[in-house]
Amino acid sequence: MSQTKSPMQNALPPVTFDRLHETRLRDLAFSTSRTLSDISERLLEELDRGNFVAHEEMPENIINIGSDITFTSGSIRHPQNVILSFPEDADIAARRISVLTPIGVALIGLSAGSHMQWQNRAGETRLLTVHNVKPAD
Repeated sequence: MSQTKSPMQNALPPVTFDRLHETRLRDLAFSTSRTLSDISERLLEELDRGNFVAHEEMPENIINIGSDITFTSGSIRHPQNVILSFPEDADIAARRISVLTPIGVALIGLSAGSHMQWQNRAGETRLLTVHNVKPAD
């Protein structure tokens, strides 16, 4: 008897990216392919399946570099609030997480209300729910 997976386990939510960052995100993924191979591969997969729009057409409710995000993940039910950044601007004390982290790759391109499974650094699968997205200042 086989188990049936729920639609949430199979379907990936749509992702949209700011064309302004496309080249830099791809360059980051390729340049870290040896040192951060899993993250690099996940980022490239997301970029390849995503839709790119012009910067001025980027919807405010979609996570972009600089977005202020409220989300929950896994068994931690209290919302977390972070700002997605490029690696050189990451600062956990300032709530700025890098796009080159497992949660950063999972978040980028998602819209408010999205649900997605992702793997943390320990290889554990977690359910991510995006509650709110504020655009970059």
